[in-house]
Amino acid sequence: MSGQEIQVMSLDSSRANTNADRRYAVRWRVDGRDQVRSFDNQATAQRLRAQLRVKAASGTEFDSTTGLPPSVGAATGNSGVGQLLDVVA
Repeated sequence: MSGQEIQVMSLDSSRANTNADRRYAVRWRVDGRDQVRSFDNQATAQRLRAQLRVKAASGTEFDSTTGLPPSVGAATGNSGVGQLLDVVA
């Protein structure tokens, strides 16, 4: 079981202005440090949020730098959350 404190918050949606496309943000906190990833697609954002919740509930250790579980970060080169969804989905 991880000694970290992981909190996965609700999904947020926003628009920069009335003509802008809607964006969906996944927010979570690892040991008090806020993390966020934004997506154009609501389903993609929901999938990431669900995966983060599963990893947190299972006690998986999250990387304090990337905010992601290390196995996921290694599989994606710490860069592509889009690739993360392909790896864990």
